[in-house]
Amino acid sequence: MRLHPAHRSTAKSNSPQFPLLLLGMLAAVGLLLMFPAPLFAQDPVINFEHITLDDGLSDNTVYSIAQDTTGFLWFGTQNGLNKFDGYTFTVYKHDPFNSNTVSNDNAGNIFADRDGLIWIGTWGGGLDRFDPKSGTFTNFQHSADNPTSLSHNRVQTIFQDSSGTIWVGTAGGGLNKFNAASQTFTRYQNQPGDPTSLSNNRVWRIAEDLNHQLWIATSDGLNRFDPATETFTRYFNNPADDHSLSHSLIRTLTVDSNGTLWVGTERGLNRFNPQTNNFERFLNNPTDRQSLSNNVINALFEDSAGRFWIGTSGGGLNRLNRETGTFVRYTNSLLNPNSLSYNDVRAIAEDRAGVLWIATRGGGINKLVPTAGQFSNMAGVPGATGSLSDVRAIFQNDDGSLWIGTRGGGVNIYNPQTGENSVIQADETTPGGLSSNEVYAIFKDRDGIFWLGTSGGGLNKYNPQTGQFTTYHHNSNDPASLSSDDVNTIYQDHAGNLWIGTKGGGLNRFDPATETFTVYRHPTDDTDGLNSNDIYSIYQDQSDQLWIGYYGDGLDQLNPITGEFVREFHFSADNPQSISDNNIYHIHPDPSGDLWIATANNGLNRFNPETGKFTRYTQADGLASDVVYSILSDESGNLWLSTSRGISKFNPTDARFVNYDASDGVKRVTYREGAAAVGQDGTLYFGGINGLTSFHPNAISENTHIPPVVLTGFSLFNQKVNLGLPPDQIRNIDLSYQDDVLSFDFAALDFTDPAQNQYAYKLEGFDEDWNYAGTRPFATYTNLDPGSYTFKVKGTNNAGLWSDETAIEIVVKPPFWDTWWFKVLAVLVAGGLGFTVYKLRVRAIQHHRKLLKKQVAQRTAALQQANQHLQEVTDRLQEELALAQQIQQGLLPPARPNWSGLDVVCFSKPALEVGGDFYDYYAFPATDNRRVAVVVGDVSGKGMPAALLMAVSLGSLQSIISQSPPRKDLMFRLDETLRPYTRTTNQNCAFCYAELNGVTLSVLNAGGITPLVRHHADGSVRWLDASGLPLGVEVESTPVYREATLNLDSGDMVILTSDGVIEARKSSGEFYGFNRLEQAVATGPSTTAEAMLNHLKTDVTTFMDTVSPHDDLTIVVMKV
Repeated sequence: MRLHPAHRSTAKSNSPQFPLLLLGMLAAVGLLLMFPAPLFAQDPVINFEHITLDDGLSDNTVYSIAQDTTGFLWFGTQNGLNKFDGYTFTVYKHDPFNSNTVSNDNAGNIFADRDGLIWIGTWGGGLDRFDPKSGTFTNFQHSADNPTSLSHNRVQTIFQDSSGTIWVGTAGGGLNKFNAASQTFTRYQNQPGDPTSLSNNRVWRIAEDLNHQLWIATSDGLNRFDPATETFTRYFNNPADDHSLSHSLIRTLTVDSNGTLWVGTERGLNRFNPQTNNFERFLNNPTDRQSLSNNVINALFEDSAGRFWIGTSGGGLNRLNRETGTFVRYTNSLLNPNSLSYNDVRAIAEDRAGVLWIATRGGGINKLVPTAGQFSNMAGVPGATGSLSDVRAIFQNDDGSLWIGTRGGGVNIYNPQTGENSVIQADETTPGGLSSNEVYAIFKDRDGIFWLGTSGGGLNKYNPQTGQFTTYHHNSNDPASLSSDDVNTIYQDHAGNLWIGTKGGGLNRFDPATETFTVYRHPTDDTDGLNSNDIYSIYQDQSDQLWIGYYGDGLDQLNPITGEFVREFHFSADNPQSISDNNIYHIHPDPSGDLWIATANNGLNRFNPETGKFTRYTQADGLASDVVYSILSDESGNLWLSTSRGISKFNPTDARFVNYDASDGVKRVTYREGAAAVGQDGTLYFGGINGLTSFHPNAISENTHIPPVVLTGFSLFNQKVNLGLPPDQIRNIDLSYQDDVLSFDFAALDFTDPAQNQYAYKLEGFDEDWNYAGTRPFATYTNLDPGSYTFKVKGTNNAGLWSDETAIEIVVKPPFWDTWWFKVLAVLVAGGLGFTVYKLRVRAIQHHRKLLKKQVAQRTAALQQANQHLQEVTDRLQEELALAQQIQQGLLPPARPNWSGLDVVCFSKPALEVGGDFYDYYAFPATDNRRVAVVVGDVSGKGMPAALLMAVSLGSLQSIISQSPPRKDLMFRLDETLRPYTRTTNQNCAFCYAELNGVTLSVLNAGGITPLVRHHADGSVRWLDASGLPLGVEVESTPVYREATLNLDSGDMVILTSDGVIEARKSSGEFYGFNRLEQAVATGPSTTAEAMLNHLKTDVTTFMDTVSPHDDLTIVVMKV
């Protein structure tokens, strides 16, 4: 294809010749506004993630935090003990009728020792010891008659010293040392008149210094305990001595990595100097925001990075700079949902990945990831003139200043060193200035000239030496003028020409030397030309070829010398090596000569210009979102992408993504296409609607913690099963051959961002390869043959680092008639009977031999007659099967309901002549098709028995649903109706019911495959979490059917399938599986429901190759 220039034009300046510098000129006319203070707020403030009752925590008052040797997190609350795996909480509560429970629900003080045991100090129930391996509790309580028992039932603190000894501080009973061998306690209490005894019997905290001496915080004084002499040295507040403790009520203490003792009191923080025996005080100063925020200290903690944290009773969280003695405060703010949840901080801890956990008294748990604070977010100050607004373009000048183009705010010129900001804004009353405040592109050419592309104001040229603005506008009366006043992008080629991509006006080539335009537009006839007039990105490669990215029409290769389009590239559903999306936001070069392409709907593409092939990277590969706005590179060769779900880092070498969002300190910014720049010092800048995100890649620490992966739950028929031990301790599971629906729940114990942890699993003896489940932490298997299997699972942290495998042995026991002993017994019995029969048979043979010839003749004639009868029966059976198939197909409704505004299409194909799969749909009366329902059913078994139960199931459904019962009553009534049939046939019916009421989708599932939802807005795919037993299964208790609801948007799709799709297999035995179905839905066409259905049918058929389906196939697609 050849590119034909439409017109040429000589540029016309709209400004007079001003021999002034820009600053003087614009200051005179009021276009340049200088502000000594920043007009937008830099936000290095860290973001806290909140975990509360709404997330499964048993109480929002949390007093202590611990991580056990396996990797689980434990939280002590005033209403139960909580174990957390990153997804769900397991809550341990007191049961007065069960001795193997926590002794009191007020289990606020917990400690995980080096042996993996959890110690729980309760407020009234004494001390509990929990063994996570066995799931058993041991209780220690005070006994007035036993001096070696615990001294008091209110336990305030628990500590393990360097020798492994457990120490217990109580609220009224003093200090206790636990003797592990005898399971007894030695008490240390206040003895009036003895200054070497403990100063007070309420013990708040215990710490050990580098000399192995214990420090004990009490309600009246600090105590140093000498283990050799078993005596205490006391420290108190002396009002006349400023170097004494600031208060005698000691609430907490710790020894930092330098060996310094820190003491938190009722009135301030104290640092102890052992050489002088003096204390240095840190107190709140109401006039100094860098002082301690509150004097009541509850918690002290030094993290692995050396940061020192202080939790206060009303002033939130503080971080102390121990060199300067200044504090940074983190408090709750009603205006900031990412601030600390509550200002009463009771405990601070760090997990093995470096995540900080803050417990509050009333606000639940706060989580702070290590990367928080490493991202800087700049946003506009509301109401400030010239403040930063919607960022559309970024450029860093040679002097280090950032030129930021905005939508509606003109140009911000920001100095990162001083924080000063100047603003260039349009002024219609003054000629020669910026033509529009909608600045979408900023570019500086090789001569030092600035070019500004605007929306509605054309192209602006600014010479910083002369202070002159020249503006180029589209003139509808001049076909040779700039093709459109809406400029999206500006690029300078190797020859020095400027290429201007516009919205709706095509492409412009501008020669700065002659100041002439060459305009190219999409032709309205069949002649060659641009594929589209909407151009978002332009790049010239090392071979001087121009690459043009369109919004809506893919990628073009243009020879700028000949004007010829060498190649054009478009998305093709039939070609996985085509570009993934025709909507291109940004083109970025790779040192290898390849191009990286950001798309609006389907992720990142790597393009090889030599082969013309694309490699796609999407959410399925770990990308945060398939909406990619901009691409930048760092010095290490990593790509950094702005997406609709935060920032993604991509390593092209190993194709690994690491994603950063609000929990990492990335403000929730809706980024803009192409609004990105690399600073002179390597800082990366990404702009969007809510401001600017900046960071240096070297400062972003990557999570190197390799998590353990543990089993967190096991289910049969979607019901949790108690195997007698905690799930993470299970190593063997024995099953009956009737347990044909089993599920495993698992978790990678890295809490940085559990939603980004990925998993792979396989069942050895069943799966040939690993099943990569993405972020889905569960696996389900059905219909396992008797035998031995090994279930293996592995996972990653949020940075994609894989763990070791966790393995569980599974034995599916055969029915008694298939066991070895039954077979041996059967052989022996058969042998004995055979011998007896043999003897009798010998006699019979001798007797009958005489009649043999006669019988042979008779039997031969009879056999000929029987063969003729058998052929007649076979023909009649074939006719009856064909008729049964017609009858069964007649029971199903048409493939498409006639529902206006809703696109639904259905498909069902039996594996044999007749089968057990079915679908149905129903529009509720008087709702004008606003409330409709679709179902997919799957009767166990195949052939005629399944077909009969299918007919009963379908008829029952149609009868019950016509009465418009409540959704959950529908499932119970169906179950009751089918049980009389299934009780005698040992069958059941898996059933999935999806009801759409307006935009609300409600799903009930009875052992079927849960629906998949594909969201039109970002192309993401999700499984709805709805579960329940199949209909007709005999169980002792009432079945539970959990309902899932979701609000849909226009264009969203809902896909229901039977298990025949999931269990479709190749000749090699490989199953189609959940992952491939999810990928097929994600990559399928979104135009119509029928297009998606045809795509899925083709994908399943192609996967099976020549193998016939071993189970019925049913698919229903609904598009809103």
